[in-house]
Amino acid sequence: EAAAVIAARGQLGLAGGVLLVNPVPEAEALDSVEMEAHVRSAMREMVVQGVSGKRVTPFLLAKMKEVTAGKSLAANLALVYHNALVGAQVAVALSK
Repeated sequence: EAAAVIAARGQLGLAGGVLLVNPVPEAEALDSVEMEAHVRSAMREMVVQGVSGKRVTPFLLAKMKEVTAGKSLAANLALVYHNALVGAQVAVALSK
């Protein structure tokens, strides 16, 4: 379906890209309510510590890894692999 949308845009001469949203695979997904609480807590800590700019993402990722006992890292890696799979599937479909 994504390839069909991309191909149709090209056939219509439309400029710009297409944002394809791909969730973490369900088997590796973490509880959203629990993660929201962790993120809020980490953001409060980040403000207290004065973390800003390019240090924000590494701080949050490290904090999430810490408070989830590594499960957030596993979920992020699963998402990276799934993104690559979906991207390859779209590319193959577009090449046909």
